Amino acid sequence: MSKTTAKRIIDQLLGHELIQEMENLSEIIFTSDFAEAARRDSECPPPGMYLDYLEEVSKFDGPSYFPVILSLGAHEDANETAQELSQDYPEFTTSDKFFFSEHQGYIVWYFKKTDPAVYRFGEDTEIEERIANSFEEFIEDMIEYAVRHRERMQRFHERVSERYRRRHLQ
Repeated sequence: MSKTTAKRIIDQLLGHELIQEMENLSEIIFTSDFAEAARRDSECPPPGMYLDYLEEVSKFDGPSYFPVILSLGAHEDANETAQELSQDYPEFTTSDKFFFSEHQGYIVWYFKKTDPAVYRFGEDTEIEERIANSFEEFIEDMIEYAVRHRERMQRFHERVSERYRRRHLQ
């Protein structure tokens, strides 16, 4: 069921031009080793839908204009940020959670053990928030956000790229 759902989400991303066909398929970064390790080694294995999504989206460039990064590297960064947040906010614990994304070291998104919902904790609110009932709902919200804010984000990315070029390439 979740592979079919992941493919439907990929079709949505393609339809909204938020992902593009990858020119060199050898660049695919998802590995079944990650999925197996995540299921086996984590005290809180991620939902299959999350792994299916990563596997499918890794065949494309993007997604562009998402407000969060969803990748293998994002998972690793999120774990580190969660550990730091748990030191600053003792009421926030990292046990029985799978962290899949973070933002600038002060917000994390995660799953709880045996709960398909997506949660968020950040220094900005200092509370745990249930933001979606499932990863599928979370991704659909991200697609809606990306489509609504594409133009604004394109302008932002152009400014950031220009600043980077001025600072580092001249």
